[in-house]
Amino acid sequence: MSVFTRQRWLRTCSSSDVRQYCPLPACNFHIIAQTCVAANATSRPSAPNPRLTSGEPMNTHDYQSCIEACAQCAQACEHCHNACLEEDDVAMMAECIRLDKDCAQMCWTAAGFMSRDSRFAEEICLLCAQLCDACAAECRKHDTDHCQQCADACARCATECRQMSGAHA
Repeated sequence: MSVFTRQRWLRTCSSSDVRQYCPLPACNFHIIAQTCVAANATSRPSAPNPRLTSGEPMNTHDYQSCIEACAQCAQACEHCHNACLEEDDVAMMAECIRLDKDCAQMCWTAAGFMSRDSRFAEEICLLCAQLCDACAAECRKHDTDHCQQCADACARCATECRQMSGAHA
């Protein structure tokens, strides 16, 4: 049975169907299937995004400058992280490296939330701004070009994220 066929079969089965009629009883698939069916049965749909229910089309161009700032910041943080690992005194750069990783991950996450017009995008962007501020402050402590470029990208991203979330600096 192909993965696609298994997924289609799971969507149409109840947990008792999985236990009784699993086409692969000798493997762990039936256990996984039971877990998936149980999770699907207990999951609740999230509240609808008011922009989608109001008849307005999904409009990510409103977020475009923030999405771009987040992507640029994430790339700068990824680069800074790698460059810090090449420094002579890596231990001195430990906090910078940690914040680079956290900031990059949050920026990628924020860009994704905005790209899919998530109802949580504003909250994620506010957290992203806070992380960008922390990363920028840490990077400013170091004289390396990659840290200064990262700090600049983080500052731009923090400004964009605050603007998008409606928060004021």
